[in-house]
Amino acid sequence: MHTSLNAFSETDELENILSLSAGRPSPLIDSILGKPPPKELEEEAELYLKDADIGVAPLQRSFKLNDDQARAVSGALASATSASHLPVRLIHGPFGSGKTHTIAAFVTKAAELLKSSNGRIMIAAHTNVAVDRVLQSLLEAGFTDFIRVGSVRKIDPVILPYSLHVKTGKGPSQAKELEAMLKETTSVRKRAILQKEIETLSSGKVGMRKALLKKCSVVGVTCYSSSHEDLKNMEFSVVVLDECSQMTEPSSLLPVVQSRCKTLVAVGDPLQLSPVVADVPESNRSKANVTRNPLKRTLFSRLSDAGHSKVTLRTQYRLHPALSAVPNKCFYDGVLIDGIGASDRTSLIRLTTGGVLSPIVWWDTSGFDTKEGQSKLNVEEATRVSGVVRCLLDNDVPAGRIGVIAFYAAQASCVSNKLAHAPHDVAREMTNVNDDEDFESFLPSDVQVSTVDAFQGQEKDVIIITLCGAPLSTFTNAERLNVALTRAKRHLIVVGAAAVAQKSNVSAWVETLKRARSTPNGYIPLSYETNAVLQKWSPAVKESVEHDDVLLSPSSEIAPSPRFLNDRETLLELGFDQKRYWDFYCAVMRGVNYDHKQSRATVTESPLRPFIQRVFPRVFDANGDIEWSKAKVKRALSIDVIGLLRRFIEYEHGSEWGTLDKLIDAFEDREEFERDPTGFGWMCVQEAEGAVAVGDCGTGPTTRSDDADEDSWNT
Repeated sequence: MHTSLNAFSETDELENILSLSAGRPSPLIDSILGKPPPKELEEEAELYLKDADIGVAPLQRSFKLNDDQARAVSGALASATSASHLPVRLIHGPFGSGKTHTIAAFVTKAAELLKSSNGRIMIAAHTNVAVDRVLQSLLEAGFTDFIRVGSVRKIDPVILPYSLHVKTGKGPSQAKELEAMLKETTSVRKRAILQKEIETLSSGKVGMRKALLKKCSVVGVTCYSSSHEDLKNMEFSVVVLDECSQMTEPSSLLPVVQSRCKTLVAVGDPLQLSPVVADVPESNRSKANVTRNPLKRTLFSRLSDAGHSKVTLRTQYRLHPALSAVPNKCFYDGVLIDGIGASDRTSLIRLTTGGVLSPIVWWDTSGFDTKEGQSKLNVEEATRVSGVVRCLLDNDVPAGRIGVIAFYAAQASCVSNKLAHAPHDVAREMTNVNDDEDFESFLPSDVQVSTVDAFQGQEKDVIIITLCGAPLSTFTNAERLNVALTRAKRHLIVVGAAAVAQKSNVSAWVETLKRARSTPNGYIPLSYETNAVLQKWSPAVKESVEHDDVLLSPSSEIAPSPRFLNDRETLLELGFDQKRYWDFYCAVMRGVNYDHKQSRATVTESPLRPFIQRVFPRVFDANGDIEWSKAKVKRALSIDVIGLLRRFIEYEHGSEWGTLDKLIDAFEDREEFERDPTGFGWMCVQEAEGAVAVGDCGTGPTTRSDDADEDSWNT
């Protein structure tokens, strides 16, 4: 459906959209048109917040929510089930605050509560990626009573078995699209799903999903697709709008009006990028009596300003605490809380001169910005960024975990061109530790290089920001800068002129530079030569926290997946406890980092061997032997295997059993352990004193003293 919207005021715009309801006014029309929301007394809120079913406490237990998440879900459930007379609920979700997990918890519980009244839920967002992200979270929680409506080409392969393909065309054309997708993906898991979907399409079973569309509890669509013919005359009790602060008001209103919902749950972060729309032409401004395009104001912001109920998710689980401090101070008034510690975001790079790469690094440059049309580029910055990327790849950081952010398209192109022609080892393996995950590439050209706008909603272990043109540009507003500074989980590397940033007086740039200067190894001066700096970087075998299919703690963003629960059953049957975990951890780390033969034999002969072969088959070669000399095998053992086992122990016995301090006290004589001739024990004790999580001492020296007795350790 294409509708011409030629409005010069917000009221005109809203009335234009509401006219699409074809004589059936939306139940939320008063709220949409700006009527003040009804007042909710504190006593009324207390009733549902303390309810035995939808209250904060039971929701925290059932869905592993933190307090803010549970309060947001409780309020939304109260509105959805008429336990509250508030028709609109707003959830302000800053970066890494578990928005998707919160939505999934609400949808799962709401679907259960609405089933008796045949109430249904529509999940809508501006982008296909956002819709599929929520649906994948539902799948991970074991919820499958949904249908995804959309074009086959734009739906994530994981969601295809639950989709109704609405693109114009018959089965053969859809089959061709699926076959094209099959050729493009390298993921073993996604290839299997696509192959099965092709078979389903050829058998005609896809048509059965059209019948399910009328019965399922949940439908997922983009805002535009919510007006599709297949959804015509269908009513939904609740609409959930994800990323509501990123879309224009007409986009937000399409699913609200079409569904005739009685409850709206809008989720977003108005402190990050709003929709990009053109300003009203100057020649029309006097006639329109406006100074800017009214579409720039989002439905989320307007409802928030009108006083509708809003809960802010204050705990972030993405950024290293040193990285979250700047945006928290500069954009969120200091209200955010870190849900993870430094031990959860350990460094990926160890410095040969001692210490590790700082979470915040500012690499000072003196190059000049050059105009290219309306855009800008800086060749010196691009060259240095390219060098940093290649160094990270050479030190075992996969391309998929690195991102480069530019504020100008010309600079992004300049960096991309340098990476496309960057030298690399063509014989380097494409590793895939887990069979059902994407292959990890180490090619420079596979590193994502984009403008800030393209990075919204994404995260990477390492983000490199090329400063070209940004500090003194009005284009780099607070929202755009907020997005740029909140993508990195472990390392944020800013490449650009420190003097220009300081001169800009932009608080976020000044604060970032200040923190880099005050952090060991955080500031690299102008006089330092690129290769001389990068030659001091070496791989750090750290524990991975990227696996999003398991539960780290009650405050984690992700609930346990069926795969994790299956692995858990196996480990319980093996009687795997804290002591066995500690023994196996020590054996793996000594085998990986210290070439300790007895420890390697312990790993090879462990009762865990069949489990590891099933879950991480690439640890073993064709003969069933562990290839200890290969970098990908070392990564798999010390990162993936140990990471999974640690999470099992924390899940069963508490997060304290994931720390070195607890394990050493429980199973070692600290003084004797510190005298370990390989140096492994000393490294563990040193890091335990800082309460560092298990995995860090695996990055100790990779050499041992010549007189170390390999047979003295019988772990």
